[in-house]
Amino acid sequence: MAGRRGGKGSKSRSGISEAEVMRLKEIFIQYDQDGSGEITLKELQQFFNRTGTEMKELAADFLASVDKDGDGTITFFEMLKELYPYTSTSRLQAMVKLAFPEAPAKVVKQRQLTDDQLAEIRAIFSIYDRDGNGYIELEELKEALPDAGYEADEIEAMFHQYDEDKNGKMDQQEFINMMRDTFK
Repeated sequence: MAGRRGGKGSKSRSGISEAEVMRLKEIFIQYDQDGSGEITLKELQQFFNRTGTEMKELAADFLASVDKDGDGTITFFEMLKELYPYTSTSRLQAMVKLAFPEAPAKVVKQRQLTDDQLAEIRAIFSIYDRDGNGYIELEELKEALPDAGYEADEIEAMFHQYDEDKNGKMDQQEFINMMRDTFK
């Protein structure tokens, strides 16, 4: 049928095809041996053990880097967030729902920032806001972030993702949201 959406190779709103999401689900299930919907350190170690002893020792480091909420497990959402760091939370949640439509939606916990981290982010915002207008424009972000190792296309993707009201400017709260999501 013409105009039909949702075909096997169709792209989700995030630009990732449904087939890719389903392949990632298969990979996730291989690790999640007990079917709990979360990958534990023990499951990672068992999986890595099959690939070689040196890999087993990397399991704890791998878990710590992917476990965004610090609960000691990796969810499908966290795996997607690691693979697609510039994709919005709502798009990642849609990918989870596509892969696991039967699962109840989990509330995604945002990392809580300390008062010191918030103060540091606000200070960084003031530095990046070169013209002092209370916003960071794309050009200002492009001038600031190459020193942090970001490429121009990555900076643009981040800017557009976190410019929530799509006004072409990033206010301080949008900047805080972006920085929160970049903390490991």
